[in-house]
Amino acid sequence: MQKIFDTHVHFWNADVLNIPWLKEVPALKSHSTFSDYQLDIKGYDVQQLAYVEVDVAKDDSLNQEAQFASQLAEEHPCISALVLGADLTKANFIDYITPWAAKENVVGIRHVGLGFANADIYYDPQYIANVRLAGELGLLVELTSQVLHIKAVNSLVETCPETQFVIDHCGFISSREKDPIVKELWRQGMLNYSQQTNTICKISGLLQSEPDDKWTPVDLAPIVNFC
Repeated sequence: MQKIFDTHVHFWNADVLNIPWLKEVPALKSHSTFSDYQLDIKGYDVQQLAYVEVDVAKDDSLNQEAQFASQLAEEHPCISALVLGADLTKANFIDYITPWAAKENVVGIRHVGLGFANADIYYDPQYIANVRLAGELGLLVELTSQVLHIKAVNSLVETCPETQFVIDHCGFISSREKDPIVKELWRQGMLNYSQQTNTICKISGLLQSEPDDKWTPVDLAPIVNFC
């Protein structure tokens, strides 16, 4: 059986963590536990996995989630990597991340950008300084940005050559996208990423834009093959 490193797993407990978006998705339970995960992977040989942050509120909840994830990893050694939440707009980011970065299993950070009103944040000096700091601390920066902001994020990647970036979910293009302008913007943005030495692309998340279970591999193939 093929050995698997699952690179993108979410666990949460709404009794412990402040997760604003969870209230908007009633199909998801208030808890996603390791026991749930074990049931989901039955029949697969998952040897290690990476915990990825769950977009908690950008306040004390960030530290609470980091503690939550760290405790999970202690209880389940197969959780060998942690990607923690972060607020890259804040001047005190250094105070939050430095002690966590010292832990061997903390490998990266993520500040979800899908809700950013515009792309200006990617040019903000504080944001850029924090991204560079993450790189100096040896942390990956996972990117979750709107396709319409991809040019700005391309610029961020070029501006921070010493930081390693992970392009989440194939750059968040929808397999159902019909607008040729958006599709070309994505294609060019992904090409620009690929020309940088500090980027990795996760082939993942593609079913988020599929409204039902009627998709086929043919629907996803153009995105996967291009990436």
